[in-house]
Amino acid sequence: MRVLAINDISCVGKCSLTVALPIISASGVTCDILPTAILSTHTGGFEGYTFRDLSSDIPAIIAHWKTLGLQYDIIISGYLGSIDQIEMVKSAKEALLREGGLMIVDPVMGDNGKLYAHFDGKFVEAMKGLCRIADIIVPNLTEACCLTDTDYANVCEGDYEAILQKLTKLCPRPSITGCDETAAGANGKTERVSTVFYTDSDGSFRRCTTEKIEGAFHGAGDVFASAFCGCLMRGLSQERALAVTAKFCYNAILRTRREVTDRKYGLNYEREIYPFLTELERAQKGAVDGLCDIILCDGGSTDGSMEPRGLERRGVNTLLTKKGPGKQGAQLRMGIHYALERGYEGILTIDGNNKDSIESVPLFIEKLDECYDLIQGS
Repeated sequence: MRVLAINDISCVGKCSLTVALPIISASGVTCDILPTAILSTHTGGFEGYTFRDLSSDIPAIIAHWKTLGLQYDIIISGYLGSIDQIEMVKSAKEALLREGGLMIVDPVMGDNGKLYAHFDGKFVEAMKGLCRIADIIVPNLTEACCLTDTDYANVCEGDYEAILQKLTKLCPRPSITGCDETAAGANGKTERVSTVFYTDSDGSFRRCTTEKIEGAFHGAGDVFASAFCGCLMRGLSQERALAVTAKFCYNAILRTRREVTDRKYGLNYEREIYPFLTELERAQKGAVDGLCDIILCDGGSTDGSMEPRGLERRGVNTLLTKKGPGKQGAQLRMGIHYALERGYEGILTIDGNNKDSIESVPLFIEKLDECYDLIQGS
């Protein structure tokens, strides 16, 4: 498994390749890098930084790699400083992406409703061309508006899916990160959430939501794109990869808010990398939502855990809520009756107390396929 990450190197202020290389590598994947520029720091909040454009080196690097026969399973591009570099990325895809590989484009152009200072309309049009040859794109809301000629200033919560629909004209599997929404929380209260809207492999519009953490956090987009790439390379579905990535980014941002006084130095993601990798391993082994339908049998929870968006994010197919008398036994009978009525060939029951191992689900399914009538694990 081999990934090529194309981005700049900002020596200080964790972002771009200084984020992509460690996160993708830690995911258990070989990550090669193609730097587009080298900066003493990133440009968000630092002054007096140095900048060296590496455009003149890129064609020779690609040519050398061709002589080595290098082929990549995923090519992911980030910050590109010029239209010429966009064309070079297209050349890299043509020369180095293996047949059946994925091209992921993070169209870095702006944030908070504004293009970065050195980008203009011509660059946006060139970036649209790069998105057209990508399999997946991961713009933030500002970049999504630029790519779809949408007025950011007038965007409201109800517009996100319409923008996503427009993005599908550029790329079959787009997403939009950083979409703020108001959602129903626990005890009837509302809360602010941050949502990734995306189009799955079937063309359906879906969302992945986490609690909103207010503030600006440099490098968060690069952490997101890198972790997402690592998850895909480990075989997770797009839906599961986004869920694991969103949780990792949320935890990294939360820790950064608590522990980092000067946020321009980037996210404190290193302290959250082990939980992320643990979740990645667990998701790869389990991938339950890709193996079977998940049906929750609820007894009337009031803690917000049955909130529809959260269930969708976790791959839940059906929620059944018991209204009559009885406790856990009644809930199980309700779920079993539902499954039998709909012709399921097997039923696997798991307690919701986080003590049963979801990693064992494939083993149970294997035994059901072998026509065992009853399988019990302990």
